[in-house]
Amino acid sequence: MIQLPGDGVDVLTYNGQPLVNTAFPEIGCKARARVVKVTFTQVVVQIFEIEKRRTAIEYRGIFRQMDFDPNAHLCDKFRKGDVVECTILSYGDNGIFVNF
Repeated sequence: MIQLPGDGVDVLTYNGQPLVNTAFPEIGCKARARVVKVTFTQVVVQIFEIEKRRTAIEYRGIFRQMDFDPNAHLCDKFRKGDVVECTILSYGDNGIFVNF
C-alpha cells in the first residue's frame, strides 16, 4: 500500500519501503492525463505520467478555458477516456490546474 508522508517523514513509502524515482506534479512540468469527466466549461483529468515517468498515485487535474465562449463547448473537443498532454499551472482546493 502506498502511504503519504506523515509527521516528521519526508519519504513516500510503498509497502513500508521508500519509494524512489517517483514523479510529483511540480508547476511547469509536462504531464499526460486521462480525461475522466467533461462538461461545457471544464475538463477533469487523472494525471498518470509526469515528465515521461509514471506517478505513484494518480492526481486530479482540472482544465478551464481562460476565455469563455458561449458557442464553443469543451464537450465537443474532448471525450471521456482521451489521453491528453498538459502542463501543470498551479494548485487549488479542487485539484491541480492544467493547460492543454
